[in-house]
Amino acid sequence: MKIGLITTWNQACGIASYSKFLVKSLQKAGHEVKGLAKTAPHLTELVEPDESFVLRVKELEPQIVRQYFADCNLVHVQYQNFLFGNVRSCLCFDEIPVVMTFHDSCIRMEDVYYDGFIVHNSKFANFFNQEGKLGRVIYPGVPIIDEIELTYPERLVSFGLGRNMDDVVKNAIKDLPKIEFMTSYGHHKWLNFDELSNLLASSGAIILFYPSTDALVASLSAKIAIGMKRPVIVSETNWFQELPDVVFRARENNLAEVIKDVYDNYVFSTNNNLYSEWKRKVDLFVKENSWDMTAHFHLQFYEKLIENKKNGNVVSVNF
Repeated sequence: MKIGLITTWNQACGIASYSKFLVKSLQKAGHEVKGLAKTAPHLTELVEPDESFVLRVKELEPQIVRQYFADCNLVHVQYQNFLFGNVRSCLCFDEIPVVMTFHDSCIRMEDVYYDGFIVHNSKFANFFNQEGKLGRVIYPGVPIIDEIELTYPERLVSFGLGRNMDDVVKNAIKDLPKIEFMTSYGHHKWLNFDELSNLLASSGAIILFYPSTDALVASLSAKIAIGMKRPVIVSETNWFQELPDVVFRARENNLAEVIKDVYDNYVFSTNNNLYSEWKRKVDLFVKENSWDMTAHFHLQFYEKLIENKKNGNVVSVNF
């Protein structure tokens, strides 16, 4: 299958990271990807050079988009209002189906066109019930890494694009002298995945303590963190609502207690039943939710969309 992809790419951006994980697994499965990289308007630098299968543009122009993807079986857009704006005029192909992944629920429906959609949150999927188009909930995958030695067990680390409530975390550990808090945020210095993995997996635990949001979203950072197979502490917010019980949930009023419990039973001491059961669950979750599995679910969905477009079928939303 030849897959066209419109996305941010090789920039300090969560959607760019998501797309890179997905593309690597699609290519691993033997499929060709043609990428059209939309430069994020708030970012000026690339974190690494673009690959040969990527064409970079500042704006999406209908003629360029249609010519570039003319030989593709399907076009997939990694959509977010802030990054793309109105793309409807670019995507009305006669025979090529268009699938959009909506990464959050902040969508102006008049700006978009699609034959099918993917979302990362089951509640968000209900938003499309009246659209009468094929849809699927596909969660971000979990990266699989080689084992990395735990060299800094005292370190509690946060990463991403700066959403973590650092002051709340610092206040929570002020009476826990054995724990040192560290941050690594992409808007300061973007780490490649190997660098990020070495930082996270060598630390005792990872914390993603985000503020509340009304948006229906899912966190790629949380899946990356789980893939490190270190304890992951998250806040009670929509970002992490549909994560499994392999993470440790906390509110501001009990964060210090949760951090202490994690370090006492899952970091400083691991010779106990609590740790053994948690490790078993994490290993299973990582195995069953890899990016290769996520790519497999995408390919199943692509095939259904291509079939529907070819046959002129109108389908109901199917989750």
